[in-house]
Amino acid sequence: MITGNVYTFGIGKSGELGSRSNKEIVPFRIRELSSIVQVGNGGSYALCLQSNGNLYFFGKGKNARGGSNVDSPVPRHLSYLPKIMMIACGYWHSLVLTESGFIMASGYNSHGQLGLGSTQEESKFTSTNTEAKIIKAGGHASFAITQDNTLVSCGIRELNAHNQDRLVFTPVMENVEYIDIGMVHAGCISQGQLYMWGNNAWGQLGIGNTAPSSRPIAVASLAGIQIKQVSCSKGEKYGHTGCIDNDRNVYMWGSGYKGKLGLDAHWSHEDPADRYIPEVIQNFKADYVECGGIHSLAISDARLFTWGCGSDGRLGHPEVQGHRYLYKEPLPRAIGNLNGVVQVSSSYYSNIILTN
Repeated sequence: MITGNVYTFGIGKSGELGSRSNKEIVPFRIRELSSIVQVGNGGSYALCLQSNGNLYFFGKGKNARGGSNVDSPVPRHLSYLPKIMMIACGYWHSLVLTESGFIMASGYNSHGQLGLGSTQEESKFTSTNTEAKIIKAGGHASFAITQDNTLVSCGIRELNAHNQDRLVFTPVMENVEYIDIGMVHAGCISQGQLYMWGNNAWGQLGIGNTAPSSRPIAVASLAGIQIKQVSCSKGEKYGHTGCIDNDRNVYMWGSGYKGKLGLDAHWSHEDPADRYIPEVIQNFKADYVECGGIHSLAISDARLFTWGCGSDGRLGHPEVQGHRYLYKEPLPRAIGNLNGVVQVSSSYYSNIILTN
């Protein structure tokens, strides 16, 4: 098991940086945290899981989105929980997976995204009757992969891959090995094939048009290519998506807003064009890609690369300080002096990373 140090950067007006500061333009190490095995970034809050199963929360407590209804500018141990094995941060709600394999949920629940059979908000993590091995949380929906690789979901109908809101976890499809969910769209991988659904206003489903899909649809242009990971953006607008194949190629598509696709080396005041089908970032290999709101990140050979909009320190580069106009990076650029990166999780405004 890899354990390590936690860093944050970006803007965090609600304490989600864990630094008692509203902004960190370069990665800030949270020294109160040690032996961390997983990090998660949600809507103005963050969660960190320790190797002993303890869970730490910091940021905004509104709606108990992170398992606590009290704001905290520094990490706070949620001592009421049993031993936790996995975490998933949505925007206004969170999921955790217990040692016994059951999902617990906390936070906003307007569409049943907690999977508890109602739309009642929960002020702390509450156990569902659903067992799983992988969990993911997004805008107003939740997903999980069960032990037999069945994808199940609950929450808002536009995102849950059903035609109506679901208040409990309900099967979507079989033979699923990976799932990611953003603010308004989602994607999963089944036997190496990528499937997408949800909002498609900026072509973020990668199917060649802007028509939304309520059910998983195969990304035809990637047929025959073994995809191993996908990431869906965290904003309500300007959706984009990234994925990685078994050869470590990085594909990006959707909104080109502020250069967050990393496909155009030269552009000025006009945003690069939206892409309706996946395109490879040339001369770049990576192990993991993460789509924020108006920026993107990737881990390549244990280094963190960022691109897109760098305003408020989103990209982790010092040049943003004193920058008169929009600071941007059109192509993936490594953050200096940061090595051993094993995880990254992004929200619209900030990022959290784990190093070994």
